[in-house]
Amino acid sequence: MSLAKELFQLQQIDQEIEAKNSEVARIKEALGKSQKVADAQNSLDQAKEWLKKIQKDQKDKEYLLEDLQTRKKDLEKKLYEGKEKGHKELESLRQEVEKLKPQVQKEEELLFGVMGESDDAHKNLARYTERLKQAKEEWNIEKSGFSGQISSLDEALRDLQGKRSQQVSRLTPQDLDIYNKLKSQKQGKAVARVQQGRCQGCRLNLSMNLLKRLRTENAPVFCDNCGRILLLE
Repeated sequence: MSLAKELFQLQQIDQEIEAKNSEVARIKEALGKSQKVADAQNSLDQAKEWLKKIQKDQKDKEYLLEDLQTRKKDLEKKLYEGKEKGHKELESLRQEVEKLKPQVQKEEELLFGVMGESDDAHKNLARYTERLKQAKEEWNIEKSGFSGQISSLDEALRDLQGKRSQQVSRLTPQDLDIYNKLKSQKQGKAVARVQQGRCQGCRLNLSMNLLKRLRTENAPVFCDNCGRILLLE
């Protein structure tokens, strides 16, 4: 087997190793987070904040309504018990009571509305709590699948590393050094096939002299354009 072919096989193994390592890294990154869980948690947090706001608003309105009702009750008591008071004072009390009536009614209506919002907020909280629970359960199932994928990939990587070691043992340190340097310089592609008189690394046509050398020489032949080792099959 030619040196170019040996190096090309090593390159194929390296590319498989790189692809599987990338897949392992992608899965491990995915294991660290779940967008669905994060979205469900965010919705739940917003529901909690909304309920907290509604509860505060409800308490404020309850305090205000209680204050108005107490004032109205006190005034009505004074009005009904004030037999000895003069007409003007009684009229003033009556007007104050009448003035408070629409205020009390308005605050009762507002409180009723807030209580309705509170019910809705509690329902939302329960719904988003259940949604988060389901998202976490689904994520746990998905993570189990990811763990299985990683185990399979790790096994495949061990097999590939063994094949790589065997392939490297067929090469001299000098040839391996040339390969590694080109691999580093050429984005992982040190060896390029030749098809229809063209280097598949740079996609440029090769000279007739270079094609002749590829057919007759055993030593590595390098592309005049990109510098990669050429493989003519």
